[in-house]
Amino acid sequence: MILGPLISTAFAILQAVVLGYFAFYLKDRVDADLKERAQIVSSLQAMQAVLEKLKDSTQPDEREENVVRLAMYGEDAIPVLINLAVAQTRYDQNSMFHALNLLLVWHEKSVCDGLQAALDKRAQFDGTRMDGIQTFHDAKCKTSKK
Repeated sequence: MILGPLISTAFAILQAVVLGYFAFYLKDRVDADLKERAQIVSSLQAMQAVLEKLKDSTQPDEREENVVRLAMYGEDAIPVLINLAVAQTRYDQNSMFHALNLLLVWHEKSVCDGLQAALDKRAQFDGTRMDGIQTFHDAKCKTSKK
């Protein structure tokens, strides 16, 4: 007789403890995800500021410096640098290749995959700039080839 309410109380306490643990774990997980998202947004805003500086730069050395600054954002900068290397713009393609070369050290697969994606869409872009992309890819992405 006494055992029934005792088991029921123990079960309710255990249920509360388990629920509390999962709520605490979930809260920490959500907080960590929110911090990560905030960091990504901050990084993208900083990259946007560097792109603005790049757009406003008039001297080749200044452009090169801003392109290298873009590379400091790591893997997030790869699509931007590849787009700038492919696009018909006033930016020197070799500057983009210099920055991509820096990124190859830590992000070889991402750089090579991005270059290959651009090469797969070759018909949509200017031939001479794509020739540069092809040459860079062939020279730098030997280990990433399938």
